[in-house]
Parts: sequence; structure tokens; C-alpha cells
Amino acid sequence: MEQLGHLELRRFDAVLPRIYALRDQARFGAEVIALLPEVVACDTCTYNETDLTRGVNDYLTWPPSDGFPEHRAVFNRYMHQHPLYRAFARTGPRGAAKISDFVSLTQFSRSALYNEYFRRLGLRRQIGISVRLEGGGRGASIAFNRAGSDFDERDRARLNLLRPHLVQAAANAAAVSEIEADLALLTAGMETLRLGLALLAPDGRVRRISMRLRRLLAACYGERSVAGGQLPEDVRNWARRAGRSGTRTPSMVLPDQRGRIVLRLLPVAAGLLVLAEEPAPAAGPLAFATLGLTRREGEVLAWICRGKSNGEIAAILEISRRTVEKHAERIFPKLGVETRLAAGSFARDWLSRRSRAE
Repeated sequence: MEQLGHLELRRFDAVLPRIYALRDQARFGAEVIALLPEVVACDTCTYNETDLTRGVNDYLTWPPSDGFPEHRAVFNRYMHQHPLYRAFARTGPRGAAKISDFVSLTQFSRSALYNEYFRRLGLRRQIGISVRLEGGGRGASIAFNRAGSDFDERDRARLNLLRPHLVQAAANAAAVSEIEADLALLTAGMETLRLGLALLAPDGRVRRISMRLRRLLAACYGERSVAGGQLPEDVRNWARRAGRSGTRTPSMVLPDQRGRIVLRLLPVAAGLLVLAEEPAPAAGPLAFATLGLTRREGEVLAWICRGKSNGEIAAILEISRRTVEKHAERIFPKLGVETRLAAGSFARDWLSRRSRAE
């Protein structure tokens, strides 16, 4: 294996932290190929998502380029001729590989892939590495392209040294994106249930605070009290005292014009959770008349707001479950929603806005 010089290793060390800082899976490919030419000089660099069984390769290019109008269709049409993809399908990824490892430039220049694709882009040489393998011929790879001289063994050594870091960075980005997507779903569920949440570090610093809790605290104490994502002084002091005392689920009631907002403190391994429970606005059957609902539909929606199931609503109103379902089917399009959960969330938010306006 080629030995890399001091300056090459310094370049490598400078790029590596920036690669590991890429946390968005959807943007990982475009961002990583903008960094890698600092390690291996090239004219263009591409990030490829490939499905060999379907003969489809979708790619991003650095520098961004439109190529020629039908370049993606042309590449997919002749992808089966690509020496690197054929080797990948046969043996899987085995470090960095060049087209010239398998065919000479003269041989490659006779292929339709070269004449219909690479030649039209002004490219002749390529070296590539895989960064993800899913089985069934699916995976991701990065290719470096040049118009002039071929890549040498030092380029190969750099890429082989970099490859495990790229594999791990890509996996990290996928994991972080999955966690953030799950967190967004949990946050949406908390909004629907009218819950606010803050995670405090052991020393009382706010690590995360939901928008709902921030709005609730701002309504009680003013916007300045939550500037910078912090908690109002009263709440900080309560959390500090309650956290030290170790009292099981201690609570604090906040002043509010329309009801009582209850804060609860829950010890967790990472610190403390502050959970805010906002009272649901009262909903009478006539409250929703301005939304175009009949009295009976208003009654059904009022109980949906309180979290009752169709069966429970049927028992309360002394009607059949099927009748409740029919009412719900008529309510949803009037509110512009498709589910009971969305209908309840819409109605509660609408009642809150109306209540604040009165």
C-alpha cells in the first residue's frame, strides 16, 4: 500500500471532522461530494444510489451540472457496460477501484457507455468506492472523474483510508435523520394531546423545550421570560427545589386566564423532564355551529375533543356506533381533515383561538 505524506494526512485530517458533521441523510450525498475533491483531485465527483437488479442509478454531481439533457437516461441505458458496476455486482465492494483496473482506455472508448455518456461530458477516467451495501445489488457509491490523466495508487490509498469513515458517516446521518423524524412525530403527537415538554440537564439548564411549552410559559410570564429557550425564574426555582427534594412527580400550577396549566417534574437519566398539561377548552354542542356543523355533529365533535372513542360516544349520546361513524364522516370534510385525531386537534386549536379572541 502506498505511504501517504505529511501534507496528504493533514488534508485528510482537515476534511474528516467535516464529513462526520454531516447529519442530514437527505443532504449527505450532495454535501459529502463537495468535500472529497480536497482529498482526491478530480474534475467531477458523483454520489450514486444504485439498484443493479433494476438497472437504475440516480446520482448527484459536484460541481452541480445539467450535463446534457438526457444524461441520466443514457447512463442507465448503458450502465450494464460499466466495468466498476459489473465488478461490484460480481464480487461486492473491495476498496477503491478504477475503470483502468479492468479495461484499457482504448477498450473503454469502444463502448456505447463511453461514447454516449462519458465522451459527451468530456470525461475519460474514473475511480470509485462504495459507501453502503444493502444486498440485492442495491447500494451507494462515490465516483471521481477526470478528463486527463488517470488516478494513481496514491489516490487509491487516500480513498481506501477514507472509505471506512465515509461508511460510518453515512450510517450516522441515516440514524440521526431517523431519530429526528421520530422526534417530529412525537412532537406532533404532543401538540395534538396539548402537552408541552422541556428536558433539563442535571444543573437545570434547558437542553430542549417544545414550542407549545414555550408558548404557554410566554403567555403566563411574558416573552422575555423565555428568551433564548430558557425557563421563567419561578419555574427554574421550582424545578431546582423539586429536583433536590426527590419528591415523586412534584407539580406546579401556573396562572392562566382560561384555566390551570399544571407542570410536573419527572426525573430521568439525562436530568429532569418538565411536562406541561394544558386543560382542553370546553366544547358545547353549539360551539361548532359556525364551522357548518349540525347540533348532533357538534355533540359528536365535542366528545371527540375529549378523546372519547366512537363506542363511548355512542353510549353517551344513546345512538348506535354506526350513526356516530356516519356523523364523523360528515364532520371530517367540513373541517378539511381525514381522521378523528386530526379532527380533535383542529377543533381544540379552533376553540383555543376563539377563546383567546373573546
